[in-house]
Amino acid sequence: MTAGFWQGIDLLARRAVPFALTLALILLSALPWPLPGAVAVSPLPALAAVYYWSVHRPELMPPLAVFLLGLVQDALGGGPPGLAALVLLLVHGLTRRWRRHVQRAPFALAWSGFILAAAGAGAASWLAASLYFLTPVWPKPLIVQFTLNACLYPALAWMFGWVRIGAAEARPQ
Repeated sequence: MTAGFWQGIDLLARRAVPFALTLALILLSALPWPLPGAVAVSPLPALAAVYYWSVHRPELMPPLAVFLLGLVQDALGGGPPGLAALVLLLVHGLTRRWRRHVQRAPFALAWSGFILAAAGAGAASWLAASLYFLTPVWPKPLIVQFTLNACLYPALAWMFGWVRIGAAEARPQ
């Protein structure tokens, strides 16, 4: 094996870290936690991950990866099929469109952008679920989920930033 082969493997592994980390967070959030009502109000770490990576390293979170993560979230979440995939793709697309405004902004502004994205994702999820079930869905779990997402974002962003430093060498030359 040549050094170039191993460098290629290293580059591929580094580029896969955001996807693998997001997948691990989705699986972790789907575990049964000993909290009352935890299933109905578990946070969506994939939303924070898609937002973060779409702002800071969009080439490491391509639309296909976002779609696959959304399908996994759908399969584990028990909601309407395709809903999480659609919402994550919408967040991904809008975030990539506005990333230049958020990328170098202070953290408080980036966090505010995530809060707006999470609110829009929650509203889109509520609307789609209500249409799917042909009745308005009770919004309280979505509001609690939004609050959890907004509160967890700083910790997740710190973790993603730490990982991003390691993935810095994964940039194409």
